[in-house]
Amino acid sequence: MAFTVLDLALVLLAINQGIHCRGVTEIASDIFTFQRDLAIDNRNLLKVTAASSLLGCSAKCGAHVYCLTAVFKPETDTTGLCALHSTRKLNVETYLESSSVLLYKESIDALAAFSWECVGGYIPKHNIFEKTTDLDGCKEFCLQSRMCLSFDYDPVYDRCMTSNVTREMFNPSIFVSQTGRSVHCVFNY
Repeated sequence: MAFTVLDLALVLLAINQGIHCRGVTEIASDIFTFQRDLAIDNRNLLKVTAASSLLGCSAKCGAHVYCLTAVFKPETDTTGLCALHSTRKLNVETYLESSSVLLYKESIDALAAFSWECVGGYIPKHNIFEKTTDLDGCKEFCLQSRMCLSFDYDPVYDRCMTSNVTREMFNPSIFVSQTGRSVHCVFNY
Protein backbone atom coordinates (compact mmCIF):
# COMPACT_ATOMS: atom_id res chain seq x y z
CA MET A 1 0.00 0.00 0.00
CA ALA A 2 2.77 2.47 0.90
CA PHE A 3 4.55 1.74 -2.39
CA THR A 4 1.32 2.44 -4.31
CA VAL A 5 0.79 5.74 -2.49
CA LEU A 6 4.40 6.78 -3.22
CA ASP A 7 4.01 5.86 -6.90
CA LEU A 8 0.79 7.86 -7.09
CA ALA A 9 2.47 10.86 -5.43
CA LEU A 10 5.36 10.70 -7.93
CA VAL A 11 2.95 10.49 -10.87
CA LEU A 12 1.02 13.51 -9.60
CA LEU A 13 4.27 15.42 -9.10
CA ALA A 14 5.41 14.45 -12.60
CA ILE A 15 2.14 15.70 -14.06
CA ASN A 16 2.58 18.94 -12.12
CA GLN A 17 6.17 19.29 -13.44
CA GLY A 18 4.98 18.84 -17.04
CA ILE A 19 6.52 15.44 -17.76
CA HIS A 20 4.88 13.43 -20.55
CA CYS A 21 5.39 9.79 -21.53
CA ARG A 22 5.43 9.29 -25.30
CA GLY A 23 6.33 5.64 -25.40
CA VAL A 24 8.27 2.97 -23.60
CA THR A 25 11.68 4.61 -24.05
CA GLU A 26 10.93 8.26 -24.74
CA ILE A 27 10.05 10.86 -22.15
CA ALA A 28 9.61 14.54 -22.90
CA SER A 29 9.35 17.32 -20.38
CA ASP A 30 8.52 21.00 -20.26
CA ILE A 31 11.15 21.34 -17.51
CA PHE A 32 13.94 18.84 -18.30
CA THR A 33 16.11 17.92 -21.26
CA PHE A 34 17.31 14.29 -21.31
CA GLN A 35 20.55 12.82 -22.71
CA ARG A 36 21.30 9.10 -22.62
CA ASP A 37 24.66 7.57 -21.65
CA LEU A 38 25.97 10.75 -20.02
CA ALA A 39 26.90 11.63 -16.44
CA ILE A 40 28.61 14.45 -14.52
CA ASP A 41 31.04 14.50 -11.61
CA ASN A 42 29.85 14.73 -7.99
CA ARG A 43 31.32 18.12 -7.02
CA ASN A 44 27.87 19.65 -6.57
CA LEU A 45 26.04 16.53 -5.43
CA LEU A 46 23.04 17.21 -3.21
CA LYS A 47 22.13 13.58 -2.52
CA VAL A 48 21.76 10.14 -4.06
CA THR A 49 18.37 8.52 -3.65
CA ALA A 50 16.58 5.43 -4.92
CA ALA A 51 14.26 5.85 -7.89
CA SER A 52 12.30 3.17 -9.70
CA SER A 53 12.36 4.97 -13.06
CA LEU A 54 13.55 7.99 -15.02
CA LEU A 55 10.14 9.51 -14.38
CA GLY A 56 10.63 9.04 -10.63
CA CYS A 57 14.10 10.63 -10.78
CA SER A 58 12.67 13.57 -12.74
CA ALA A 59 9.98 14.05 -10.12
CA LYS A 60 12.55 13.94 -7.29
CA CYS A 61 14.75 16.55 -8.96
CA GLY A 62 11.72 18.69 -9.75
CA ALA A 63 10.60 18.52 -6.12
CA HIS A 64 14.03 19.46 -4.69
CA VAL A 65 14.42 23.23 -4.49
CA TYR A 66 18.13 23.25 -5.42
CA CYS A 67 18.23 20.41 -7.98
CA LEU A 68 19.14 21.63 -11.47
CA THR A 69 20.65 18.43 -12.89
CA ALA A 70 20.18 14.75 -12.10
CA VAL A 71 21.68 11.47 -13.28
CA PHE A 72 19.50 8.36 -13.30
CA LYS A 73 21.35 5.04 -13.34
CA PRO A 74 19.12 1.94 -13.52
CA GLU A 75 20.37 -1.02 -11.48
CA THR A 76 17.65 -3.55 -12.36
CA ASP A 77 14.35 -3.39 -14.25
CA THR A 78 12.61 -1.95 -11.19
CA THR A 79 15.32 -0.11 -9.23
CA GLY A 80 17.87 2.59 -9.85
CA LEU A 81 19.83 5.43 -8.33
CA CYS A 82 19.04 9.10 -8.82
CA ALA A 83 21.87 11.56 -8.12
CA LEU A 84 20.61 15.12 -7.59
CA HIS A 85 23.03 17.99 -8.36
CA SER A 86 22.89 21.74 -7.68
CA THR A 87 24.71 22.74 -10.87
CA ARG A 88 23.66 23.22 -14.44
CA LYS A 89 24.98 20.96 -17.20
CA LEU A 90 26.66 23.89 -18.95
CA ASN A 91 28.83 24.51 -15.85
CA VAL A 92 30.41 21.03 -15.66
CA GLU A 93 32.00 18.53 -17.99
CA THR A 94 30.00 15.49 -18.97
CA TYR A 95 31.40 12.03 -19.56
CA LEU A 96 30.10 8.86 -21.16
CA GLU A 97 28.53 6.38 -18.79
CA SER A 98 26.65 3.49 -20.32
CA SER A 99 22.94 3.22 -19.40
CA SER A 100 22.89 6.47 -17.41
CA VAL A 101 20.48 9.26 -18.29
CA LEU A 102 21.39 12.88 -17.63
CA LEU A 103 18.44 15.21 -17.10
CA TYR A 104 18.84 18.95 -16.73
CA LYS A 105 16.95 22.25 -16.67
CA GLU A 106 18.61 24.15 -19.50
CA SER A 107 16.50 24.20 -22.60
CA ILE A 108 15.07 27.55 -23.64
CA ASP A 109 11.62 26.28 -22.66
CA ALA A 110 12.91 25.15 -19.27
CA LEU A 111 14.60 28.48 -18.52
CA ALA A 112 11.35 30.25 -19.43
CA ALA A 113 9.55 27.99 -16.94
CA PHE A 114 11.43 29.54 -14.00
CA SER A 115 9.48 32.09 -12.05
CA TRP A 116 11.15 34.60 -9.77
CA GLU A 117 10.20 35.91 -6.35
CA CYS A 118 11.76 39.31 -5.66
CA VAL A 119 11.55 41.35 -2.45
CA GLY A 120 13.12 44.64 -1.40
CA GLY A 121 16.45 44.10 0.32
CA TYR A 122 19.69 42.15 0.08
CA ILE A 123 21.93 39.60 1.80
CA PRO A 124 25.29 41.18 2.68
CA LYS A 125 28.67 39.45 2.26
CA HIS A 126 27.53 36.39 0.26
CA ASN A 127 28.13 37.49 -3.34
CA ILE A 128 29.95 35.06 -5.61
CA PHE A 129 29.83 36.92 -8.96
CA GLU A 130 29.06 40.48 -9.99
CA LYS A 131 27.99 41.93 -13.34
CA THR A 132 26.55 45.18 -14.71
CA THR A 133 23.24 44.46 -16.45
CA ASP A 134 19.48 45.07 -16.24
CA LEU A 135 17.11 42.97 -14.10
CA ASP A 136 16.26 40.47 -16.88
CA GLY A 137 19.96 40.12 -17.69
CA CYS A 138 20.61 39.49 -14.01
CA LYS A 139 18.05 36.67 -13.97
CA GLU A 140 19.70 35.02 -16.97
CA PHE A 141 23.18 35.59 -15.47
CA CYS A 142 22.06 33.80 -12.29
CA LEU A 143 20.63 30.86 -14.25
CA GLN A 144 23.93 30.50 -16.12
CA SER A 145 26.24 31.01 -13.12
CA ARG A 146 27.65 28.13 -11.14
CA MET A 147 25.93 27.68 -7.76
CA CYS A 148 23.68 30.75 -8.07
CA LEU A 149 20.68 30.25 -5.78
CA SER A 150 19.62 33.91 -5.62
CA PHE A 151 20.82 37.38 -6.54
CA ASP A 152 20.75 40.95 -5.28
CA TYR A 153 20.07 43.63 -7.88
CA ASP A 154 20.74 47.37 -7.53
CA PRO A 155 18.70 49.22 -10.21
CA VAL A 156 20.49 52.55 -9.62
CA TYR A 157 23.82 51.12 -10.82
CA ASP A 158 22.44 48.13 -12.81
CA ARG A 159 24.54 45.95 -10.52
CA CYS A 160 23.80 42.22 -10.36
CA MET A 161 25.38 40.22 -7.52
CA THR A 162 24.76 36.47 -7.58
CA SER A 163 24.77 34.50 -4.34
CA ASN A 164 25.02 30.86 -3.31
CA VAL A 165 22.54 31.41 -0.45
CA THR A 166 18.92 32.51 -0.08
CA ARG A 167 17.26 34.48 2.68
CA GLU A 168 15.46 31.29 3.80
CA MET A 169 18.82 29.70 4.59
CA PHE A 170 19.65 32.29 7.25
CA ASN A 171 18.37 33.81 10.41
CA PRO A 172 16.00 36.57 9.21
CA SER A 173 18.13 39.20 10.97
CA ILE A 174 20.92 38.70 8.38
CA PHE A 175 18.62 39.76 5.52
CA VAL A 176 18.58 43.55 5.14
CA SER A 177 15.05 44.62 4.21
CA GLN A 178 14.94 47.74 2.08
CA THR A 179 12.41 49.29 -0.28
CA GLY A 180 13.13 51.23 -3.44
CA ARG A 181 16.84 50.46 -3.85
CA SER A 182 17.97 46.82 -3.91
CA VAL A 183 15.92 43.73 -4.65
CA HIS A 184 16.71 40.17 -3.64
CA CYS A 185 15.42 37.54 -6.08
CA VAL A 186 15.13 33.77 -5.78
CA PHE A 187 13.92 31.50 -8.56
CA ASN A 188 11.06 29.13 -7.91
CA TYR A 189 10.81 25.73 -9.56
